[in-house]
Amino acid sequence: MKKSYAAKCLLILLSIFILTSCSRNNKTKNEYIGTIHKTNYSEQHKIQLPKTVSCISAENEFYILDEKGTVTKVSANGEATVQIDGQDSNTVVSLAVGKTSVFLIEQLNQSIRIIDILSNNEPVYITGQIAGSVDVAIYTDETLVLNDSTTGMLTIINTQGGQTKLIKDVPVCAIACIKNEIFCLLRSADTKTYQISTLNTQQASLESYIDTGIPYSNAASKCSLYSDADGNFIVMDAQAAYRCNQEKGQSECFLLWQELNVLYMKDIAISSTGIILGLYGEDNCVLLAADVEDSATAQSPLSSESIEDEKNVLTIATVNDDYDHAEVLKRLALLYNIQNEAGIKIEVHDYAQDKTNRDDAMLALTTDLITGNAPDILDCSILSGLQLASYSKNGILEAIDEITSDDKLLSSVMQPCYIDGHAYSAVCSFTLTPLFVATSKLPHSLEKSVDDVIQGHMDGVCFDWRGEDLLRIYSEYACESYLNYDTNTSNFTCESFECILSFCANSTEDQVNGSPVVQQPLPSIAAYRTLQNLYFEATGVGVRILALNADGGTTYSDGIHLGICAGSKNVTAAKSVLMDFLSENLQKQLQTGFPVNREVLQDQLYAEIGQQSKEFLDSQQQPSEGKVGAPVFLFDENNAADLMYVLENANCRRCDNQEIINIIMDEAAPLFAGEKTADEVAMLIDNRVALLLSEIN
Repeated sequence: MKKSYAAKCLLILLSIFILTSCSRNNKTKNEYIGTIHKTNYSEQHKIQLPKTVSCISAENEFYILDEKGTVTKVSANGEATVQIDGQDSNTVVSLAVGKTSVFLIEQLNQSIRIIDILSNNEPVYITGQIAGSVDVAIYTDETLVLNDSTTGMLTIINTQGGQTKLIKDVPVCAIACIKNEIFCLLRSADTKTYQISTLNTQQASLESYIDTGIPYSNAASKCSLYSDADGNFIVMDAQAAYRCNQEKGQSECFLLWQELNVLYMKDIAISSTGIILGLYGEDNCVLLAADVEDSATAQSPLSSESIEDEKNVLTIATVNDDYDHAEVLKRLALLYNIQNEAGIKIEVHDYAQDKTNRDDAMLALTTDLITGNAPDILDCSILSGLQLASYSKNGILEAIDEITSDDKLLSSVMQPCYIDGHAYSAVCSFTLTPLFVATSKLPHSLEKSVDDVIQGHMDGVCFDWRGEDLLRIYSEYACESYLNYDTNTSNFTCESFECILSFCANSTEDQVNGSPVVQQPLPSIAAYRTLQNLYFEATGVGVRILALNADGGTTYSDGIHLGICAGSKNVTAAKSVLMDFLSENLQKQLQTGFPVNREVLQDQLYAEIGQQSKEFLDSQQQPSEGKVGAPVFLFDENNAADLMYVLENANCRRCDNQEIINIIMDEAAPLFAGEKTADEVAMLIDNRVALLLSEIN
């Protein structure tokens, strides 16, 4: 009986898969060079310091600078042996460690002060300014090299005579003195890889560039350059540690911070024997030793301790055709792994990793879903609305009404997750994809709709698109509102859609006159305020959001959208994970997308109001309305309430089913050619879409 049911499900899902493919833009994956090796690094010691700023290594010792200007010397076994009080905490920007000296670098008004805190020598003063923190390398006990990556300037300093040499406009992101030679680490904008060059301190020039082949993903992240005992370069950034063999021309990633459940490292140092000190978060340090048998203290949340019980490891399945989305999903999983106390670990399985195209990846995923190899959690953002309905109705996804019915969550965004009265998935984050109208034409969001524009009920408002372009955009925004997955029917023959068809067919260039309807995806409250400011500066007024139809809703795109696989071997644990993803704790840590937790949204709205107030005080600007070029749009409680009202009514999932869009455009072609009427075209569209919907059951 079970085998027969599985075979039936397979046929159904494969047919749906063939008929409906999700349309997403392909992006190049950011892959590491070489093989990522499992390492034997383990946490030996966890050190807590107040607001740690930077660290640097010296042989088998580390020096840590905190925001108070205090330097802490840490031995290789993790003991803080020496604390040296620094100078004014507002002036210290970096430190450098040599064989006999520890230099503090301070910024004073128009000069830089260099103090050897281990000696009684007089400070060295040089003229200049540092834009931010700097990397420092000690060439000799008398020669320092300062790298200010913010301004792109290298400064060679003789601490005895106070003499300096400058190299300007160089994109150096880290420097190091290795075997009496200064090496500079650079990011190549052309190859998106790290390069290493030597610094000629006499000629003040960079020479002999080496391309490591090591990719970088974030040019703003902190990175470090070292060497190991074998003469290999060690490059470390916020995501990983790499080894570069110059002679062989090979590079490899030997340690991912995510392997240690660390989101990112803000500063990293490595000793000559391979001991690593990493700084993460606000006040945490972790000391990593290559010898796992040398462990001396208890494990902490950073430990890469393996979980032997497979029941405690849950898998989220996705098909990665969007690198940014995949990274957000991985980050959320990592946050959960770090913070949860239930002993559950989440792994993200990308089915596209071993496949040449998206169709093959989706086929592999579909097969696993119905043949007993189902993952625990499914990334439902990869599914079209039709696919999601099929998975829900045919027992592939587990009903999760008890999770989505929480009154703390936005019920509007959850609405498309319900099929036949039950929720089979949950949206954890989303992006608003609305249509905007000037506030002079629309005092309150969602008061008027697209229907009002095409029927002439909004004087002086026009669409910025015409004809087929307008129909395609509208279909992407509103198509799902004409589909009923409960009854497997469509409603493209309604008056509203027929009016849209007629309007698009009759629209001309001459009709583009007045205040335009504009579109702009909004992933956050800050993005909303930025859009308002830009529009305000250009026109003197802000914008409000236009409803899709008379029901007053608007469109959103999935961010994180998850469902529980009915074939999971641990449905209970998977539901617990999803509840945590929707909790206030993880919702407030989302870096992109609106959260669905109302309390978190409210907190973000008030925070944005406070941020704008602070900006007013800092800049002494005042909001002004009705003036082109006005400096600031006022984001106050009224505007916050207006945006919250929109979020509460974001109830239409943006259509990513390219086949349905193509049906609409294909059947509308004779309308634009004057060969068919709007009601005839609507009927043809409705019939073809109904045929697709019939495949669900």
